[in-house]
Amino acid sequence: EIYGMTLFSDETGGDYFDYLCIDEHDQPKLCVAVGDVSGHGIPSALLMATVRAFLRMRTTLRGALGEIVSDVNREFSKDVGDSGQFMTFFLARIDRYNNQIEWVRAGHDPAILYDPDTDSIKNLNGGKGPALGVSEQTAYKESSCKIRPGQVIYIGTDGIWEARNAEGNIFGKERVKQVIRKENAESAQTIVLSILDTVRAFCGNADQEDDLTVTVVKVKEQ
Repeated sequence: EIYGMTLFSDETGGDYFDYLCIDEHDQPKLCVAVGDVSGHGIPSALLMATVRAFLRMRTTLRGALGEIVSDVNREFSKDVGDSGQFMTFFLARIDRYNNQIEWVRAGHDPAILYDPDTDSIKNLNGGKGPALGVSEQTAYKESSCKIRPGQVIYIGTDGIWEARNAEGNIFGKERVKQVIRKENAESAQTIVLSILDTVRAFCGNADQEDDLTVTVVKVKEQ
């Protein structure tokens, strides 16, 4: 079960989330992508659309997750050149046949894996590499871990935990984790909306300075 949402700080922006169903060795798998282009507005939105196109083209071909991100980065780096533009990016592939998630983290904050059976939270720290567009030569490597029914996977952009209220305090990651713990038995949509509602309540009348993107995956019984 999966749900995602973006609230742009401008009319449009550089945040991106996507779901891709790919077939690998005759086993369909779900890919979840979340990204954040530097800057705001139309220029960032155009670069975001470029990465989306590269990714959707590349995932029609087989390959390790690290190879997929490396190929996308190579083409994106050619586009941004010496402009200084970049995109943080998180790509996960969920394999329910083997109950495993694998991911690559290109300059992006770790995803969160919550296990209600043990009330424990694990940051998906591995698979780390520089943001897309930093170096055309980067070779990304994926990390993986086991998953099981009942667990909740959260992937977001930094606009969530860096959101500020009128006093200049930031929302922070602990508040995200608190909402996941509280709402873990609810639907993926309810968890996403609860996180966004909590952010907006925290910020009050303060201006939204950055795009806000949240995606949640709930691992269900097969």
